[in-house]
Amino acid sequence: MPTKRSGPLVGKCPKCGNNIVLKKSFYGCSNYPECTFTLAEHFRKKKLTKTNVKELLEGKEKQENELPDVKTGDKIKLTSKNISEKFTKAPGHYNEDTLLKAMENAGVESLDKDIEVERKGLGTPATRAGIIESLIHKDLIRRDKKNLLVTEKGNRLVSIVEDKFKSAETTSEWEMKLAKISSGKVDKEDFLREIEDSIRDLVDRYKNNLNE
Repeated sequence: MPTKRSGPLVGKCPKCGNNIVLKKSFYGCSNYPECTFTLAEHFRKKKLTKTNVKELLEGKEKQENELPDVKTGDKIKLTSKNISEKFTKAPGHYNEDTLLKAMENAGVESLDKDIEVERKGLGTPATRAGIIESLIHKDLIRRDKKNLLVTEKGNRLVSIVEDKFKSAETTSEWEMKLAKISSGKVDKEDFLREIEDSIRDLVDRYKNNLNE
């Protein structure tokens, strides 16, 4: 591009300035792939592997804290260490909005993408609020200002129910089987019998534990 004044780069090198400007215009970009080394922690920094246009500039740019070329099995000298004591924060209690959102997304990731199910998550948009009210009515959860807290009765129920029946993935599995029943791939009676047998086995084992 024609200009009335020469740029600073041309002024410093009048004999080769035009060539430098021309080469700089068509040289490839410098390459900074992001490198990640995993030791006890993750260290991440860009490392210059292809200089390209930087070769033309006066005085190569020096990278600060450049990562070394580390290979598997290399021994690294520890020069300093610092131990920080921190405390994890317990997750907040559910309120009605966050619980409704959690019910909507529960088990969705476990659904087979190739199977079209009638509904996803726990309940439906029309029934989820009613499910929460039912749990409150049965004294399994209670309201505490804006939060929903589990009751002692709810804790006891959770402690005796098998993980399979507490898992949102089980709901996803049942929804996929219902979809297969609709398409004729699974027999409805077999599906109901499987659930009844599982619940009956759970109740029998719980009764046996009470008698011991």
